[in-house]
Amino acid sequence: MKLNAIIVEDEKTSRDILINYLQKYCPNVNIMGEAANVEEALLLIRNNDLDLVFLDVEMPFGNAFDLLERIDNINFKIVFVTAYSNYAVKALNYSASYYILKPIDIEDLEKAVGKIQEELKETDSND
Repeated sequence: MKLNAIIVEDEKTSRDILINYLQKYCPNVNIMGEAANVEEALLLIRNNDLDLVFLDVEMPFGNAFDLLERIDNINFKIVFVTAYSNYAVKALNYSASYYILKPIDIEDLEKAVGKIQEELKETDSND
């Protein structure tokens, strides 16, 4: 099962690292696009059928929670990828599937993707 995903991260180097890790260790993730800010992310979310969003918390001109507030129907899984541990509780309140601290641990990334894949399989079999 391929997971359609986007990456929302303002730092190009961090996006590139995550893309590299996903391609190498999580080949079942299909990266459909990248966004560097809330506005770009909104466009990608509205124009794609997504299973998963890798979401940084701190971005210029808004943060992850500002983005999520602007989405009417969150019908995708969210993996927060951030350097800040203090947002974890708030992320859980937004139904985060996983919370990965930077620098990204490959094992954590693989666990997050595996967990989401299992959740989506269960949802599909219950439909």
